[in-house]
Amino acid sequence: MTEQADGGRRRHLRIAAAVTVAVLAAAGGFLAGRTTAPTSGGDGSACTSAKAAMDQAVKESADTPADAEQGVKDARAAMMVNVVLQNPDCFSVAMRAQAQTAKDELTQRGAADAAARAGQCANPDSWWMSGC
Repeated sequence: MTEQADGGRRRHLRIAAAVTVAVLAAAGGFLAGRTTAPTSGGDGSACTSAKAAMDQAVKESADTPADAEQGVKDARAAMMVNVVLQNPDCFSVAMRAQAQTAKDELTQRGAADAAARAGQCANPDSWWMSGC
């Protein structure tokens, strides 16, 4: 019985640690995005096309089915992020900070997915089931 209680406490501690790490990573990503976002300048014909591209990306993202693969959703998000970051003069500081944060999160998610995949492939008991 004591082993079950210890196991339950350990599981709760692991969950709390994972949540804490996720919250700190998101907050750090936002702050990094806020400080590294390019400064705003003006508005012109380049901004008109950039905002049109953003509107199109938002429309395509909204049209993406809810059950679409995460890779498709990430690609749509990356497209919107790139429109903002490649046209810093056309978007507000808050929008650029959000875009930088989203880019950082997409990068972290990609690294975490790659690490998880490597872990699956390294496991001699399940490599044949994971498609490695």
